[in-house]
Amino acid sequence: MKKSLKYFAAVPAIVLITSFCAFAARGETPATEQSKLSADSRYDSYAYLLDSYDVNIIVNEDNSFDMTEHIGAYFHQARHGITRSIPLKNKVVRLDGTTSFNRAKITNVTVDAPFSSSVSDGSRVLKIGNADITLTGAKDYTIAYTYHIGRDTGKGYDEFYFNLIGDQWDTAIGNVTFTVAMPKAFDASKLGLSHGYKGSTSSGGITYEVIGNVITGHYEGVLNAGEALTIRLQL
Repeated sequence: MKKSLKYFAAVPAIVLITSFCAFAARGETPATEQSKLSADSRYDSYAYLLDSYDVNIIVNEDNSFDMTEHIGAYFHQARHGITRSIPLKNKVVRLDGTTSFNRAKITNVTVDAPFSSSVSDGSRVLKIGNADITLTGAKDYTIAYTYHIGRDTGKGYDEFYFNLIGDQWDTAIGNVTFTVAMPKAFDASKLGLSHGYKGSTSSGGITYEVIGNVITGHYEGVLNAGEALTIRLQL
């Protein structure tokens, strides 16, 4: 098989900052589960919240990711469900200053609820829920799909750079957990995670551990609308 993992674009596009910091110590135990945002009166004005968001990624050597997302939603106001927008257009600015663009492809989409799928403004849009039923209170969803980045265009080094949670959500997200299984061994000292708005390198509240080729972690904080959680690994 050809050389693995030339680079992976962020989802959605985020400019890579050259001063990306070192992050939480390896081997640290992830924090215990937070209180649910829906139990906090400060979030009562939101039409809906994401009380939990667990992301599981299997990174394949053909520049594709097998994604599974477990989302715990809470509806303060009656809604039919949630909308998951997954970007198909990506811009990457690498550490060496070079820039590339790519178009991703999404296949094998499954959802444990009725859904429709369409393409709008450069994203695959999944409208999840029953048009004849409105919901209030807690509702869990599981979304799975394969995300194909496309052919390698990076030269000189390999890099995995990806938004574990993108900035498309219009609400607050709590209890964020993640698992990333890499196809080969890697240098854990070159692993970093950050959260915040586009361009942020803040790592506060992120803990993770590496066992073999698998990265697991937790964000002990709240992602506000428009914020992302990003992973970067130089290979």
